[in-house]
Amino acid sequence: MVKNKVKVLPNDKLMDVITHQSKFAVVCSGTGKQFSGTVAVTYFPTDAILDFVAFGQWVKEQADQKHTAESFARHVYDALFKALDTATLSVRVLRRTINHGDIEVSVSKPVGERGFEVLDVHEDVVTLPEP
Repeated sequence: MVKNKVKVLPNDKLMDVITHQSKFAVVCSGTGKQFSGTVAVTYFPTDAILDFVAFGQWVKEQADQKHTAESFARHVYDALFKALDTATLSVRVLRRTINHGDIEVSVSKPVGERGFEVLDVHEDVVTLPEP
């Protein structure tokens, strides 16, 4: 597996919905200190599914990168969206901190009736769409 590339497998079992959760640690782009949490990925697969073992390894390989919780969510989303080529994907990052309490951010792409709420991530700001 190439670093910074997500490995996928054929969806030969015809799964409808898949959710992966993986622990992560990255360097805070603001403080330079490491923070950790959980990244949860939910998607409706088409032809490809994530190799969950390789995904966990890929997440660990991101440890030397500098991110905020929001930018890490976007980084994971962009990598998975490209690898999976699916129209319905949601990435949630739960960051655990002592100083700020728990922080959860999401990036999602909706599709029809089965879609997700759309969240738009800009640097350190997460905005919800108008109801």
